[in-house]
Amino acid sequence: MPFWMRSSPVSLKLNVDGSCLGQGIMGTRGLVRNHLGEWIIGFSSKEGQGDAQLAELLALKHDLEVAWSNGYRDLVCECDALEVVDVVLGNSDHNFHRHAGGKHLC
Repeated sequence: MPFWMRSSPVSLKLNVDGSCLGQGIMGTRGLVRNHLGEWIIGFSSKEGQGDAQLAELLALKHDLEVAWSNGYRDLVCECDALEVVDVVLGNSDHNFHRHAGGKHLC
């Protein structure tokens, strides 16, 4: 069962998610919460055509941009897409990822 874990009192938690409908229409959503789990800011976006993995990558990119533009810099980020986490952490060779170098991610 999914559950939310608190961040440390000095940082905020950014939860991101991307999704893709059967027609390839992607969307992203995310929210920032404090260490008590209280909602600070939430956001969503429509991202056009793609697949689930691209939607997750775009969610991470978009949601980090929104959080940073609102002054939230000390973040613990959570994403439920292991492949995206592996690419970001350097546990996977991103040069061979099918979306590496994609115009959407620049």
